[in-house]
Amino acid sequence: MKYYALLISFKLFLLSFTPFASFAEASECDSAKELLQKFEQIPLRNEKLDTSGELVECIGESVILRNVTQATISPVLPEKNTTGLAVVVAPGGAFMMHSIMAEGYDVAEWLASKGISAFVLKYRLNPTPESHDDFRKLSREILGTGESLKQSDQQSEATPEALQDAQDAIAYIRQNAEKWGVKSDRIGIVGFSAGAMTALSVGDTQIALSKPDFIAPIYPPMSSRRVPSHAPPMFLSIALDDNYFAKDKPLELINSWRQAGIPIEAHLHQSGAHGYNLYDKNHSANLWRELFFAWLTDRGLTTTKIHYSVDKTVIGTLLDNPEARKILAKVIPNIVASDDKNNPQSNAMRQMTLSALKPYSQGSITEKHLKSIQKALDEL
Repeated sequence: MKYYALLISFKLFLLSFTPFASFAEASECDSAKELLQKFEQIPLRNEKLDTSGELVECIGESVILRNVTQATISPVLPEKNTTGLAVVVAPGGAFMMHSIMAEGYDVAEWLASKGISAFVLKYRLNPTPESHDDFRKLSREILGTGESLKQSDQQSEATPEALQDAQDAIAYIRQNAEKWGVKSDRIGIVGFSAGAMTALSVGDTQIALSKPDFIAPIYPPMSSRRVPSHAPPMFLSIALDDNYFAKDKPLELINSWRQAGIPIEAHLHQSGAHGYNLYDKNHSANLWRELFFAWLTDRGLTTTKIHYSVDKTVIGTLLDNPEARKILAKVIPNIVASDDKNNPQSNAMRQMTLSALKPYSQGSITEKHLKSIQKALDEL
């Protein structure tokens, strides 16, 4: 069942390129490889960066990356973060590849032009044949199967690896918010197709450190889903002629969010098919970027006022801000007194939020303390 769903997903990803172009020869991707190398990659776990097994393919003018086994984020930063926002960018590709430029770095660079710190997430993928020729053969076989895209609802959730990587990416950015000029309560994720599934799945996260503050699935599955009360606000964009997720389908995802009482803005484009961000930048569906930024502005997320939270701001960020440090010294003085960047235990504490530390504080941090600190932080 899972294999069938992935096969259909992969077929649809290939069909997203209009018209579908032949795979370029390997030599034609050399410039793409050089382009990818200019972006910094940060492993999400304590491990040495290793991209030796990754393979680059070209479909027409589009660059895809496959056989990713190590999760990384690539910061694409504005000259100055004028919003305090951070957005994780999750490319699509049926969990078998990443549309790494069109749905990754291109989007990230646009976000950076708007004063937003963007982070391209290279989540782990299902394996594909190492041989370039074998991969092309597999692609042609899948395109020739004649399998109906109407049956593709079987795959609507992220793979466990992609979900874990998205959670880790959000946590990593939140833990390093001060470094990148990011507000720890303004970290969201935008994803495309498989990346949209990942955005929806990570939206279910309960742990504050790993939970996005907003999600933006672009051409996601539109089937109904259980939406928890803690789910974040959602921006959604999809074309109504999307054979994979929208055409002749009830678009139940929108009502799922509305019935849960969670804010949602949904844009249903008359046409654009699946994968419109991959091609024809003049198509009306590709106004999703401007609409997304306008939505962020409507929600007050593009202002420059700093906002700290006991639930989402890590203790290290509070301690490194002189005014916030004074608040902690007044309410919970032992946290300030024990702060030592050379001490492993102290450093571990700095990576936690006050709310997360509370259960381990043996009563030294109470709900009353947290409310008092939050009130003072709101007045900064």
